[in-house]
Amino acid sequence: MGSHCRSVGKRVGLAVAALSAVLWAGSGCATSPSRSAAWSVEAQGERVTELSVAVKAREALANRYPAGYRCVQRAVVTVGRRQFTCDGVLTARPGEGLHLAVVSALGVVTDLRLGEDGACEVRKVTPLLREQWSRDYVARDLQVLFATPRHLAYGGRLADGSVVLQAGPDTTGLMLRYAFTPEGDRWEAVEMSRNGRRLYHARVARYRQVSGSAQELPSAFEVSAEAYHLSLQAAEWRIDGSGEVGGRR
Repeated sequence: MGSHCRSVGKRVGLAVAALSAVLWAGSGCATSPSRSAAWSVEAQGERVTELSVAVKAREALANRYPAGYRCVQRAVVTVGRRQFTCDGVLTARPGEGLHLAVVSALGVVTDLRLGEDGACEVRKVTPLLREQWSRDYVARDLQVLFATPRHLAYGGRLADGSVVLQAGPDTTGLMLRYAFTPEGDRWEAVEMSRNGRRLYHARVARYRQVSGSAQELPSAFEVSAEAYHLSLQAAEWRIDGSGEVGGRR
């Protein structure tokens, strides 16, 4: 299995790399890191000032990306001592949600859409990437990093003053939390946890001004999930309606 993963992993998209990491972990090619404790959030009460900051944070999350865009992504996935360079193409269109096309030297490896209602449609299945992997892992990355949850409540603040919006916990104890600057004007990180133990963590490593956008966009992420670490960068942006390509590197 290791040789097969290496043969397709060199130019496979973000989704394939991330899911292959999980596969390697399950087959004994990697060991899962110990899960750390989830964020410790201190409730601040429903003071007017806090609720005002929470409103600002919701707006910052909802507006962190343009309504329509195409983004070419470059990623480095680390699994144990192995490292792979990966590509992915992400498109967002109003009314259609998110579309991820994963392309390798062998052609399109997987094609999925994440609707604005959160529904996932896997449009292409290949032996390189099973449908369930796309639903369980690729859709999660899209949802957490690029979509906007509909129901986020004010959770409180972290020790450093960061404002937290959260959804959950659900019946399984799963909690989703987004952290923002103390003023609530910029998204900084996201965490998924279950019963107080962290499952998934990502931080925004960089914001960058992009041609065609009036604001700086989240353009680099550091993600730790299950048995892999993902460094993701937006190498190229095309904002709908601008006719320009920004951030090419």
